[in-house]
Amino acid sequence: MIRVATAADASNLAALSIQVWLHTYAKTGLRSALSDYVLAEYTSEKIAERLGDENQVFLVYEQDAHLVGYLSLLLDSPCPTDPSSRVEIATLYVQEHFIGQGIGSKLLVFCH
Repeated sequence: MIRVATAADASNLAALSIQVWLHTYAKTGLRSALSDYVLAEYTSEKIAERLGDENQVFLVYEQDAHLVGYLSLLLDSPCPTDPSSRVEIATLYVQEHFIGQGIGSKLLVFCH
């Protein structure tokens, strides 16, 4: 199921973001710089703040009532080569265990 995220999703979005971010960028292991960044950037409070921003939309993908992926859109982000295009995909994260199941594609189609 795909739906618009609510404030109640903040902690799950934060946890999923940390998991995907570390899997993507900490390929050689953890260092303080990586750990400090991810723990400061992906907090429930920061995600909740972004969820309350009228210029952002989070779409979540749930499977069996579990959040397994999300896509965030910036609604007022002009494209440098086409200023009439104002929506930008900021983040598309899918939990590692669910990669290859078409979840990212479904989120992209849903927001189109």
